[in-house]
Amino acid sequence: MSTSKQAEKILKRPDSFQELGMKLVDYLVNNKSKVALMLSPLLLVALIGYGYFYMQKHQSAKRRTELAKITMMQSKEREAVGTRMEEVQKQIDILKATPSTPASSAKPGAKEPAIDAATLLKIAQLEKSLKDMKPDHGPSAESFKSFYNSNKSNAEGWMAGISWASYTLSQGKLSDVKPILEEIVGASQAHKFYQLQSRYMLAGINEDLGDFDAALKQAEILTGLADDETKPMMLMLKGQILYFKKDLAGARPILNEIIEKHGSTREAQTARSLLAEIGPA
Repeated sequence: MSTSKQAEKILKRPDSFQELGMKLVDYLVNNKSKVALMLSPLLLVALIGYGYFYMQKHQSAKRRTELAKITMMQSKEREAVGTRMEEVQKQIDILKATPSTPASSAKPGAKEPAIDAATLLKIAQLEKSLKDMKPDHGPSAESFKSFYNSNKSNAEGWMAGISWASYTLSQGKLSDVKPILEEIVGASQAHKFYQLQSRYMLAGINEDLGDFDAALKQAEILTGLADDETKPMMLMLKGQILYFKKDLAGARPILNEIIEKHGSTREAQTARSLLAEIGPA
């Protein structure tokens, strides 16, 4: 039996909590003493509260199982292109190791037998195809999108939406991604991790679309949300937006802050390069 079917069976059958609940209710009905009547509202409230928690926990587990299946699909898409790349590399290695010109007819003084022009062209074509190979994440992306549409109010749905957005951005479809990220930003206000992920991507989209004010608004929020580890990245984002906005006076102090407070980071190296290009105040 599959994991999902087992989960459905567990959710549908009466469980120990439900059996306990029914027994307690029967007891309260059959023992209407003064004490029982006083306690019954408290017991029912506790049962309802625990029942809600119990169902939420199982629903969350079921969502995680479904999301894990899509993530596994994405991994298999990567494995498929990895297998193709290995096959092409083997072809290249064979062509390079098997010269088309026999050693007996090679030019005098040549260190290795020559490879003819046709074989060299074939090798170049294979090397180009190898370089261009990328996983086809289209099927898993569609599954992530469908899962998100059914789970817009929970963390598993936000993760699926962000996964879909990441792939769709790689296809250059910025305008398709922007409204989804805005939905996730609005729905995940109390969840810092998803705020950082979705707002960072949204800032990048706005920057690429030339809406620097909207991008800067997201960067300002991100610098406030960031912890010590992510602070240099968020400051760099802000400085970069100001730089491309041609607000060099605004970018300079942000870049200097990165160098002064986070001097050993990669962002500090980028900040130094930008400051050298901007020049002195």
